[in-house]
Order: sequence, then C-alpha cells, then structure tokens
Amino acid sequence: MNAILDSGSQKCLCSLEASNFLGLEKYSMNSTIVGLNGACISVRKGISAEISNGSSFKRKLNFLIVPKITGCVPTQPLDLTKIKLPQNIRYADAEFNIPKRIDILLGGEIFYELLKSKQIKLHDNSIILQDSVFGYIVTGSIQNEPLNYYFCNFIQDQVDRNLTKFWDLEAIGIKAESSCDPDDQAMQHFKSSVRFNSGRYEVGFPWKSHTQELNDNFSVAENV
Repeated sequence: MNAILDSGSQKCLCSLEASNFLGLEKYSMNSTIVGLNGACISVRKGISAEISNGSSFKRKLNFLIVPKITGCVPTQPLDLTKIKLPQNIRYADAEFNIPKRIDILLGGEIFYELLKSKQIKLHDNSIILQDSVFGYIVTGSIQNEPLNYYFCNFIQDQVDRNLTKFWDLEAIGIKAESSCDPDDQAMQHFKSSVRFNSGRYEVGFPWKSHTQELNDNFSVAENV
C-alpha cells in the first residue's frame, strides 16, 4: 500500500480498490468529506485496519472509503541525478521519485505519531528528509520542468460531479424536474387555460372545477 500523510485531514481515507483488495469487512456509515473550495463527497462505507512498520509500531485506525484519493504521486518522475541523497539511511519508499497510485491517506489523528525528531536538509534546504516510524520521508520541492497542474488535498472535481449526478438519479420520483424552461412553461400554461371562442379570448378561474370553468369563463379581450 502506498500512503500519503496529510496533517490537515481530520480522518484517514482508503480507496475503494484498496479496501476490496484487503478483503476487510466494511461497515455502513453516513459522513461527508469537505475539501478544497468547499467540494463535498458523501461516504457510506468504512473499514477498520491496522497499520504497522513490521516491528516497533502498530496502530488500529478507522478509514473512510472513497472512490479515489488523488492521482499518482509524484505527478511525474523526478530526476535525482543532481541530488546527493544519503545512502546509509532507510527510506519509507526507496522509489519515491517514481509516480505511484495512492491507496491510503493518513490524516491528523495519526500524523504526528508517525514522525520522529530527526531531519536532514538537502539541496539548499529545498528538500527535507523527515524521519518517521516507516523510515525517512522525502518532502520539499524537486521540479525538473515547469508544471501546469498540481494536487491539493484529495478532492477532485470529477468525483464531485459524478456524485451530483448520482444524487440526481436518487431524486427520481421524489423531486419533479421540468424539461422546459420558464418561458416554455408559461406558453404551455397559456395554451391550456386560454381559449379563443367566437372572437373572444376566454380564461377559466383557476380554483373552479373543469365543469365550472366551462360555465364561468369570462371575456378578457374581444375581436383581437
């Protein structure tokens, strides 16, 4: 499993694909995740799982299941030929420079328990190697070419749009959606309630029954 750390996230997340792979029993829930620019997604399932470094650290956590956490991280392969990385330390991911799918997000409830006190600064302090229970995590800025897109948190617009479509489908039979714009509705109402009879336009009172309506029509214009 590939994980990212996010101290700003209140909960831990697990992708649907990863949760199915783990084969753990899912439990029902009803939560909402609010992310960048107020985008919201609804969460209906969760799992309990234990994270561990295989020796000195283990912790059981509850994960919210989401369709996708983010895209591959990093967004493109990183050129490390100009950076002198220490070789005598253990990295949390020895291939951190290769884009990988993200399976879980570890949020604020566990974030600071994972970090240790040691740091190593490289490349004019633009790169920091942060020690953790899983080994050293590489963070900072390594940019080979200018980028025109970046990842921020875990919310993506496509997820939100798909969720909106889902709720629209759920509303069928509950909320009547009109296929006409207001002008078309006004024209339809006009055609159904106004008659032209013997040179007169006749309109029925809306609170009358259909039979009374025929008897109580009154003239609103003549010889138009």
